[in-house]
This record gives sequence, C-alpha cells and structure tokens, in this order.
Amino acid sequence: DHRDLHSFPTRRSSDLFFGGPIITMDRKDRVVEALAVEAGRIVAVGDSEDVLALADENTQRIDLKGQPLLPGFVDSHSHANFIGLQAMSANLLPPPDGEGASVGSIQRLLREYIKSESALQRELGWVIGFGYDDSQLAELAHPTRQDLDAVSTTVPILLIHQSGHLGVANSLGLKMAGVSADTPDPDGGAFRRESDGKEPNGVAEEYAFFRLIFSALAAADEDLQDRMVLAGTAAMARFGYTTAQEGRANPEGMAAMKRVADRGELAIDLVSYPDMLMVDELSPSRSYQNRYRVGGVKLTIDGSPQGKTAWLSHPYHVPPQGQDESYVGYPAIDVETVNRNVMRAFDEGWQILVHSNGDASTDALLNAMRLAREKHPDVELRPVLIHGQVLRKEQVVA
Repeated sequence: DHRDLHSFPTRRSSDLFFGGPIITMDRKDRVVEALAVEAGRIVAVGDSEDVLALADENTQRIDLKGQPLLPGFVDSHSHANFIGLQAMSANLLPPPDGEGASVGSIQRLLREYIKSESALQRELGWVIGFGYDDSQLAELAHPTRQDLDAVSTTVPILLIHQSGHLGVANSLGLKMAGVSADTPDPDGGAFRRESDGKEPNGVAEEYAFFRLIFSALAAADEDLQDRMVLAGTAAMARFGYTTAQEGRANPEGMAAMKRVADRGELAIDLVSYPDMLMVDELSPSRSYQNRYRVGGVKLTIDGSPQGKTAWLSHPYHVPPQGQDESYVGYPAIDVETVNRNVMRAFDEGWQILVHSNGDASTDALLNAMRLAREKHPDVELRPVLIHGQVLRKEQVVA
C-alpha cells in the first residue's frame, strides 16, 4: 500500500529510510527519495524533505548510503534446506554462476574443495558437489563414476544435478550406499548402467538418486541440519527474499526448521510444505510462529525434463542414455497414489502443492482434482501446480 505523503499529513514515523533510490514497485513504478514506516506499515513515500518532516525524536533514521531499497521477494517455490546444502557444498554451477563448464573443470573444482577440508566434508565423511548441468558441459553428458574415481577412490563423492532430481557418485559412494550390479531400480527411479546393462555407471535418477543422497546425509546430526536451515535462509535473504519456502520437507528438515525458529534465529519468514508421503499428522497454519509455519503439503508425481525423467504422453525427441525411442519418462508414484493423496488433502482441508512436469503427469493430477472436487465441491482450496514445464493447451484451459 504505497500511498503518497499527502494521504497521511499528520502520521508520525517510527522508521525512516533515505539516502538511496527507493523502488516502490507501485502502479506508477515510482522511484522516490525517502520512505516512512509506522508499526510495520509504509505510511509515506516521496521527496526526502517532505518525508523527513514526519520524523520526531523517537524516529529511527536509516541512511541507505546510496544503496537501493525495494520490496522483499516472496518465494513462490524453492527448497530452502536444499539451498543450505548447496551453500555448504562445492560449487559446480556452469558459467556465469560457477566454473563447471566441463568434466575436467568439475574434477578440478572437486580437488580444490577436498583440499579446503570443508566442515561439511569433515562432518559427513562425503564430498558433495552441487549444481552441475550435463546440458551445459562441453561433453554434453553426465560425469560418470570413473570420472569421479579420477578425483578420489578413498573418499565417497556425490554430485547433485542442477535440477535436484539426479546425481552421480564415485565407486566408493555407490558402495557405501549399497548399490551394485545386483541392485534393482527402485519404483520411480533408475540407476543408469554401463554398456553391459548391469554395472551402475554412477548416474542415478529420482528415487535411485534419493538413495545416494540419504546415504551421504546419514551422518547429519541436529546441529548440521539446523545450520543447513540457517545457511539456506541466509542465502535467500542476501538475494532480497523476505519469505522463503521449503517446498518438499522431510520430517528431519521440519524438526530443524522448528528448532531454529523456536530459538528466534530465522532472519526471514519460512514456510514449509512437507512431503505428504512422509507425514501422518499435520497442522498447517496461516500464521507464523517465530517466523515459521507449515503451509500445507507437497506431492510429487514425476521428475524433471532437464533430467528426462518427466512423464510425457509422447516419446522424448532424444532419449537419455540406455533408453530407446519409445521412452516417455516415468511417474514417481502410481495413479492410485496420486488420487488417494489429492483426495486426502481435500478431506483434511490442506493446501496442496503438486510437482508435475510432464503432460502425462498433469493428466493424472487433473483427473485426481476432478475426483476430489466431485466429493468436496465446497472445500476452499487452491491446489498449486509446481513447474508444469510440459503442458498441452487443453490442460491450461482445464
């Protein structure tokens, strides 16, 4: 509510910002010189001389010293805890955000990270690298376990794909996670194999990848979990977010977020949506307690187009390694599970966020929504489609 000074001619200000460009982002896109706040509400924006006149002896004057001030961003979907893990891990992002431009550069970055003896490595016993993207590597391919074995055979290594849906482990990492040629692919996931079709090549998709990351994080105690929450929210705060989201929380992550909040350590608001396949009881709230709340639940139906694990109605133009021309991706959960959990959200009155990327996945979501609406026509829920990167026109209309 960015009103001008003359709407509040007698209102005094408890906080006054000046000395830098203030971007109001109001309907007129005004950039002003000063801003006044009273009891948490903006009461005036305008020229410095006029707004400064609202100050009294109790007003806190904040000199921006040339820095811009603008409204905080409200995170529509991300994973604050995962961002915390990323902040602690080796940066393998491609340029311009990192130097992960090739398999060789990733190997170099990992060697440098190992030499740094990071706290994360000491506490977990694993080396974790975050953010590589096969589509932006010079080789246009995922690194393999052999590529990571060239970095180390004595320390387990796990790389996390930029999408968060795939990863790569070295031979020791696979062994520590109990993955071998005899390990079957889990439902909703796959271990990519060598040319013999048996030995894992190190790349893991979806629920197979989760097996690797759960092994890597097995030694994470409460203190490390808490620091991940703090690192993730701090990173988001640095980019201007005033509300962060953990869009697929597990029970351990939820416990950590609540601990940090109860200690009054959250610098910004944090809302979590626990994976509803992992929780039995839940009490979502629209009110924050110590800057934290549970907003509802999360359901994940498929994977990512970037990893070619999104569930499509037509085959991928270029199938991933090990797949033929009929490959359409796959669901992470079956249709019965989709129907049951969407219905459960409506039964309980829970806000539900649904990860669905492929159009076949979204077909399953829309059908589950129809069934839930038929039973609960008056329930006031606005389910959210997360991502929806591959949609057909009629699905958008629906």
